[in-house]
Amino acid sequence: MLDAEHGQSVYRLAHRTFSEHLATTRPDLARDHQDITVALTTSADDRLPPSPPNPYLIHQLPEHAALAGPSGWTTLDQHPRILDRISPTALTTSAMLHAYGRIVLPPAVTGTIAAHHDLLAATPADRRGLREIATIRTTSRPPSHSHEDPQSAWTLCWAHLTHHPLHLTLTGHTNSVEAVAAFTTTDGRTLLATGSTDDTVRIWDPDTGQQVGEPLTGHTNSVEAVAAFTTTDGRTLLATGSTDYTVRIWDPDTGQQVGEPLTGLVGAVETVAAFTALDGRASLAAGGNFDGTVQIWDPDTGRPVGSPLTGHYHRVLAAAAFTGPDGRTLLATGGDDHTVRIWDPAGGQQVGEPLTGHTGAVKAVTAFTRPNERALLATGGDDQTVRIWDPTGGQQVGEPLTGHTGAVKAVTAFTRPNERALLATGGDDQTVRVWEAATGQQIGEPLTDRTGRAGAVAMFTFAAPDERILLATGSGYDCTVRIWDTATGQQIGEPLSGHASPLLAVTAFTACDGRTLLATGTADGTVRIWDPAGGQQMGKPLTGHTGWVRAVTAITTDGRILLASGSEDQTIRIWDAATGRAAGSPLTGHTSAVEAIANFTALDGRALLATGSNDRTVRAWDPLTGQQEGEPLTGHTGRVGAVAAFTTSAGRPLLATGSDDRTVRIWDPLQSEAIITVPVGMQVKAITPFDRHLALGTTGGIAVINLQAATLQ
Repeated sequence: MLDAEHGQSVYRLAHRTFSEHLATTRPDLARDHQDITVALTTSADDRLPPSPPNPYLIHQLPEHAALAGPSGWTTLDQHPRILDRISPTALTTSAMLHAYGRIVLPPAVTGTIAAHHDLLAATPADRRGLREIATIRTTSRPPSHSHEDPQSAWTLCWAHLTHHPLHLTLTGHTNSVEAVAAFTTTDGRTLLATGSTDDTVRIWDPDTGQQVGEPLTGHTNSVEAVAAFTTTDGRTLLATGSTDYTVRIWDPDTGQQVGEPLTGLVGAVETVAAFTALDGRASLAAGGNFDGTVQIWDPDTGRPVGSPLTGHYHRVLAAAAFTGPDGRTLLATGGDDHTVRIWDPAGGQQVGEPLTGHTGAVKAVTAFTRPNERALLATGGDDQTVRIWDPTGGQQVGEPLTGHTGAVKAVTAFTRPNERALLATGGDDQTVRVWEAATGQQIGEPLTDRTGRAGAVAMFTFAAPDERILLATGSGYDCTVRIWDTATGQQIGEPLSGHASPLLAVTAFTACDGRTLLATGTADGTVRIWDPAGGQQMGKPLTGHTGWVRAVTAITTDGRILLASGSEDQTIRIWDAATGRAAGSPLTGHTSAVEAIANFTALDGRALLATGSNDRTVRAWDPLTGQQEGEPLTGHTGRVGAVAAFTTSAGRPLLATGSDDRTVRIWDPLQSEAIITVPVGMQVKAITPFDRHLALGTTGGIAVINLQAATLQ
């Protein structure tokens, strides 16, 4: 049968016959698929760049590579130009189904999967750079530059970025995600349901990273709890709890709400747990009420079952169902009162005494079973600990699990193939930690997406006496300046320390005596001048700003060296670097904090300033007259935290700006137009240019990217 797919003819019967032949009559299926993978990949790569890959290759090559096994993934890894053209969803789906958790995927393939959520919306010109950034973040392997690709507008040269374990990022919610639950559909697929403070519930396919259907809407406030359950007729439904004081039931197959909301609660619903009642029907337990109660509901009728369970004397924040030693279904709840309580939902009675030990609110509860043992409970709380309990004896098992540096808000249990019971915990310290339940020992390093500690918030390049290009970076957390060799990425010497408050800005300039000096801006509202060779501060701090100094640059005009600083007080101030005195009045116009500043030369030879602000604009100024030049440059959708000026090989002055919108934009300030947007996938806090390179200080660390010359013409 002739059909069409991805814009080309497909003979369905012939393709099916071919597949069946490979699957049933060939003794070495993996070798067959490896031969197909090699043939398709090498042939397509040889025809690049003029001839794009065939649609079949774009969508089906990853499946052949997956069925070939490790050798198939290696073949793709060796052809990054093909990786940057095939469907990221097809690649991710094949890897999740056939390889993830089974084999170690090669670096470029790992990076493509890790960048999946960014690649979906990326232009062809951005795919290589996004893959290279994700590769070094997940594998710590530097990018290979052996495969030139004219399709790419930019590439990664080197980077020091916070390591991320390989994972899929599911994007769609417009605010924080407060609840996650897994469930199995009627056709056997495992899906995820998430609740958010954007008031919606969304369903996801974890194999593809794609949202399934439209968001489930109906709640009028934050969705704080999600649970899945199976009805007596075999349907899988979802129950969600919200700060709108309701529980709602949903059919994930249709995306429709089932029945009326369950109402009558006297507070926000912080937790929902599903369990099977004695009569075999699904029941729901909802907690969070200000009165410290838990209400049992029959989701079929929408009516409460019995009286509320009373005992907690403040909000109930977590609940989990488990099977007791006598086969009864029991409930465990954790609350603001620092206790864990066990309940018999059938009789509505508390079982035993409260489990005490936490010194803060108990925000997470899960049940698990170690091999050949009865059910245990694991709880996490505001006291930054995880505790394991024997609910039958009412005793804590072992010492608390410590390591989190913030409240523990999520706990789940899982079993590895060797049948070891493990716990995964998530906390306000923005880490996920995995623990051996039997010993209480943490396994490996924390899984983290922390976005502040590793980042450089200020940076500038300058020439060393031996003509090396060096990079100075300032940290807002350890209050130091570090010097790096831009060619090797290695740190030079010890950090320059001595700042008493967070360092937020740094620039280099040449003094009248020829020495290279640094100027820094700090959270105490001052500008300071340093000799990096000796590590000493020069003179007294420059004072005048009434807010944190977030940006500083140097200007040479009329034979004088001036410093310009931008502050949270929404002003730019000009200083004489030799005398430390203010030169003229502050420049005003920004409507929020000035976050970044740079100097450039106009066509008429004047020294101008460019500033970026929390008002999302970039503005140009004449520092001698104090007047704004032209209209503000607009386009960034987040705070503009970095501005740098550079000149192309053709002499064209350009600006590079970085933003919290995770992009770098290149502008022609004289024409007031944007040239290119580079989606680096991390908030950009600092930029400094050298050659055709841009050094970026980001929330993930330091990255140096190369802009292709053609993109700047």
